[in-house]
Amino acid sequence: MPFSRYNKIREIQNFDTDYKKVFSSRYGLSDFLLHRKRLGLKYPDNEKMSSLIFTYETWQVGSRLHKLSEKHYKTPYYWWVIGFYNKKPIDANYSVGDVLVVPVSLEEAIAALGL
Repeated sequence: MPFSRYNKIREIQNFDTDYKKVFSSRYGLSDFLLHRKRLGLKYPDNEKMSSLIFTYETWQVGSRLHKLSEKHYKTPYYWWVIGFYNKKPIDANYSVGDVLVVPVSLEEAIAALGL
């Protein structure tokens, strides 16, 4: 199973009445909405970044983060690592011709994020 960036995030119960109204009418939930707290990833400092090795990819028509993850890591599940290191978290942030950095070692890239 792939490493999940959500492993260290605790679940919280949301008792907000606005959420309760919407979700009880749509999904039949009654007491609360259970969700995960926001993950506060911090971009690695210069020392950690200099220890990582990167390869480069040019964004083309048809490029997708999950496809780049599949190409470099043999699984589409680490698209978020590529997006995070490029400071552009979703496909819509990229334009044709953009040059992306892709960490060569997935394990080292994730460790540099403190996960």
